Amino acid sequence: MKTFILCMGAQKSGTTWLYSQLSQIPNFQPGLNKEYHVLSSIHLKECVHIKKNIIERSKSNDLDKHRLSFINDVFSYYDHFSELLSEEKNLTGDFTPAYSGLGSTVLSNIKNHFNARGIQVKVIFLMREPVTRLESNLRMLRRDWGVNKDLKTSLDYMYSHINQPEDYMRSNYTSIVNNIDSVFDKNDVYYGFYETMFNVNETSKILDFLNITDFS
Repeated sequence: MKTFILCMGAQKSGTTWLYSQLSQIPNFQPGLNKEYHVLSSIHLKECVHIKKNIIERSKSNDLDKHRLSFINDVFSYYDHFSELLSEEKNLTGDFTPAYSGLGSTVLSNIKNHFNARGIQVKVIFLMREPVTRLESNLRMLRRDWGVNKDLKTSLDYMYSHINQPEDYMRSNYTSIVNNIDSVFDKNDVYYGFYETMFNVNETSKILDFLNITDFS
């Protein structure tokens, strides 16, 4: 069965690790990139800055040229994944954390578009305790900026991001779970927690969920 993984979650909740693990599996087709940012750019006002960045970078970056073409014609996004899949490579996905903000109507459309192409959709939603997640995100930003901020500046940054629209969109777990459960059968949804996912038992659950038997 051809399967598309719709993976979402708050930033720094394990989506990169999961994508890396699945990329080692023979029947997994990694696609153009871990994160496409297509559906969030189209449907979420909180991600308008991401869309602007894609438009700007598309002038010189091939990946963003593809992203922009999918944003301008969302049907080509679904066709792209359909063309990636085959009998040998029957598993692919889009691992964009910001898809957590997609509402039930959009999720239903995603499911229907892939189902119409003979592809089942499996949803993975990864969560993490909010304070440590924000700390981890801050450390990443500080590393990317090359800035060694003092404690007060770091705390001020954290406080400024609490309940901001984009952050809240990714970590309002009750709303996200309700949207997912209203569209997808429980057998097609996996809820994972960063705090417990890096162990053999949890990895086995993910592999079972995705019907993966060949993993070394």
